Amino acid sequence: MCIIIMGIIWGFNDKFDYNSAKQITVEYLNKNEKNLNKVVNELYENKNSKNNPLKNIGFASYDYLSDFNFKEKTEYIIFNFDGQGALGGQYYGLIYSFSEDQDLIIYDEYKEKNNGNNIFVRQKIKDNWYFYYDDFDGKLDTSKIK
Repeated sequence: MCIIIMGIIWGFNDKFDYNSAKQITVEYLNKNEKNLNKVVNELYENKNSKNNPLKNIGFASYDYLSDFNFKEKTEYIIFNFDGQGALGGQYYGLIYSFSEDQDLIIYDEYKEKNNGNNIFVRQKIKDNWYFYYDDFDGKLDTSKIK
C-alpha cells in the first residue's frame, strides 16, 4: 500500500537531470524533515481511522513498479515533487518507507525484459527516506548513479 502526496517544488533550474533532481530533493528533505516526519506520522496513524485524511489524497498502487519498487509488504508514502514531459518524461520526489532497508534499487525495463525503456531508481538518502526518479524515456545512464 502506498500513499501519494502531490506537490511541486519551485525554483527548479533549467537543466533537468537525475543529479539536479536529487540535489533539489535532498536539500528539501534537509530543510523540512521535521515537518515531513509529522506528515508521515499523521498519515500513517490515521490511515484506518474514521477521520482518514487520505480520502482526499488517495492511495495508489503502481503496477508498473511492483517488480522492483520495494519489498512486497512494505508500506510507503510518496511525495511527488516535479517532473517534465507528458507522455513519458522524468519525475522525481521523496518516498518514506516504513520497512525498506536497501540503499539503492534500480530497475531498467530493457535489461530486465529485453524490451521497453522505463528506468526507475530508489536511492536511500537517510533513515527511511528515499529519493525516487522515474524515467519513462530511458535516457538515464544508471552507471553514473552514486
